[in-house]
Amino acid sequence: MNRTAGVIIWVYGWTPRDEETFWIASEYTPDENVWGVWVSAVRTELFQEQTYTINTESIDLGLVEIPSTAESQELIIRNAGQTSLEIYSMTLNESAFSLNLPASLPVTLQGYDSLKFTVTFEPSATGVYTESIVISSSDQQALRYVKLSGQAF
Repeated sequence: MNRTAGVIIWVYGWTPRDEETFWIASEYTPDENVWGVWVSAVRTELFQEQTYTINTESIDLGLVEIPSTAESQELIIRNAGQTSLEIYSMTLNESAFSLNLPASLPVTLQGYDSLKFTVTFEPSATGVYTESIVISSSDQQALRYVKLSGQAF
């Protein structure tokens, strides 16, 4: 079946967390016989409590030749709440990955503020590397993790 270019948007349901957040989905076709779907959460009211988001759950830093220039990618932690958020620590165990923070931890993010930093992959030996950044904060919901991966040859 041929589809012509266009966008269809529909809203489908509230999240179990609260009545201010709901999911929205859209289907789009930029050209005939090319189809995609976007799904996103939308919030209709600001968070009163501290809560934060990270712009990604995982990063693949790709294939790196040894010795070579390190590969880096940016991460952003956003405080989506009105009250300040304390980032206590961000830890890594694998030495092939490093964090490049603009300030020493702990750091306080005021309401709606963000913290940008980079993660760098600079392996010293060949192999496949996996790691997780463990983020501890004053947001009591849970520890957050960002999965990292890279390969060296």
